[in-house]
Amino acid sequence: MKNILLFASFIPALAVLSCKSEPAEATEAEATAVKEIVLTAEQFKTAGIETGPLQTAEMGGSIRCNGMVDAPPQNLVSVSVPVGGIVKSTDMLQGMRIRKGDVLAVLEHPDYIKLQQSYLEDFAALTLAESEYKRQQELSSGNINARRDLEKAEAAMLTARARSSAGAAQLQLLGLSPESIRTNGIAKSIRLTAPISGYVTKVNVNVGKFAAPNDVLFELVDTEHLHVELTVYETDLPFIREGQNVRVIIQGQDDSVRTAKVFLIGREIHTDRTIRIHGHLDKEDPHLLPGMFVKAEIETGAHPATALPVNAVVSYGGKSYVFVAAGNNRFTPVEVTTGNHTGTLTEVRLPEGVSRNAKFVTSGAYALLSAMFNAEEEE
Repeated sequence: MKNILLFASFIPALAVLSCKSEPAEATEAEATAVKEIVLTAEQFKTAGIETGPLQTAEMGGSIRCNGMVDAPPQNLVSVSVPVGGIVKSTDMLQGMRIRKGDVLAVLEHPDYIKLQQSYLEDFAALTLAESEYKRQQELSSGNINARRDLEKAEAAMLTARARSSAGAAQLQLLGLSPESIRTNGIAKSIRLTAPISGYVTKVNVNVGKFAAPNDVLFELVDTEHLHVELTVYETDLPFIREGQNVRVIIQGQDDSVRTAKVFLIGREIHTDRTIRIHGHLDKEDPHLLPGMFVKAEIETGAHPATALPVNAVVSYGGKSYVFVAAGNNRFTPVEVTTGNHTGTLTEVRLPEGVSRNAKFVTSGAYALLSAMFNAEEEE
């Protein structure tokens, strides 16, 4: 990797002074070292370079951030069956509106019939056991039978009751009514119904397919309580409070603005030094879906922030840069994140490792930027 002495094409006086090569065995960290621009005194004067310190100023009244539309866990449902079966029919398509209780699919399998058969047999055994227990109670009250016979009858009744209850619970998991089975007989199929109202987001079945236990057959989302999950920098956290207004623009749609309010502030700082902020939309919007990207502004009121003059911050390729004066007419480019703006200042967030006490280029930054990228193209 080279520490390249860069120059701007539109400043003829700037010239390359030297070029130092690193050893071939340079480490990965050295390979990604920040490039350095070195100027002579004459070049420094020609470029109009001026430097100044990082400033603290009252900036704007909002924090710009990005995020996405999200839904709370209870509004996202994966639908499966506890006992596998063959899909007999389904009318579901991705994007369809459904209501709680609507039939998603009809399934068949011999195991469904066996479960119902076992339940009816266990229920019949329970009826017989309860009758026998009552008979033994009557005999016991007249001292006709032994105490042991009554205890055996009671144990048999409790065992039959447990089996019958377990069978009924299994049928209920399949969406079958034990009372209906006792009245109307065994059903050949089961109906898989929607546990919530909302929209179908995924359909993973087709007619004739075997649905294994716990396979996700459908995914549903309730869009009535969507919110936005925003990503903000750790340095912005002190200025964010629950209840603050949020302006939301959905990327890829029209420029209409939705409004929301901060209702939850995350409690985990991620590795990129960001935190998640959740905003609840003021109005439900059926056109929004989980996963949509958004741009947002959290209205915080004026707050102190680190800033540099507007001309100190330059942009290239969607990124923002400032230049640190290292002394002896040496300058190091630093990628920064920008925030709010005033007439003369821009809020900047410096990466870790850059001193807040450093001197920054406040005039001539565009000449250094042009020099940096012109030289990179010549490599």
